[in-house]
Amino acid sequence: MTARRRATTPIYDWNRSGWARQPAEAHLAAARAAGAEGLRSLVRSYDWDLHPEPVLGWAMGQRQVDLAGAVTAFFNGTPERFNHLHKRDVPLKFQAAALVLDNICLRVNSGFYAVAADAPEPDLRRLSEWIAGQQADRARGAIGRWALDEQIVGRLWHDGALAQPEPPGAPTRSAPPRARLGRWLAASLA
Repeated sequence: MTARRRATTPIYDWNRSGWARQPAEAHLAAARAAGAEGLRSLVRSYDWDLHPEPVLGWAMGQRQVDLAGAVTAFFNGTPERFNHLHKRDVPLKFQAAALVLDNICLRVNSGFYAVAADAPEPDLRRLSEWIAGQQADRARGAIGRWALDEQIVGRLWHDGALAQPEPPGAPTRSAPPRARLGRWLAASLA
């Protein structure tokens, strides 16, 4: 049984003093120059108020990023703000962040990110609440913009040898394959 680390202070202090004043090009250059551990640290701690589209847009497409890091980055983008808004109703100021959230969700749901046993675990309570919200939406015949595939994110509990949390409404099984296809189709048409 492998032990998972709790998310701690990042090895690289991506949000250090002066970092926020640098242009997107400098942030992207730093991300591209970072090694695998630095890149994983960046996606877990990047400030979404800076330059999420060029920096996280590139970083989240790298194979070094693991599933727990992708879920952490997803929640750092506070997806609940726009999950039930139509794409055209998202304020212009937040459209770049919403686009990055779209891409993270698509990559998570496609299985792009692998589970890394030594990765810091994401906020499992928040993930459970998100999944419970998805299930409540599904029960009332609705769907949010970002529906995470429950089988894929469930690997964070099962493959990572973590005990599944017990909050009320925690997921107990994933949606059948046909329902997942319907969510994907509905999300892509929205």
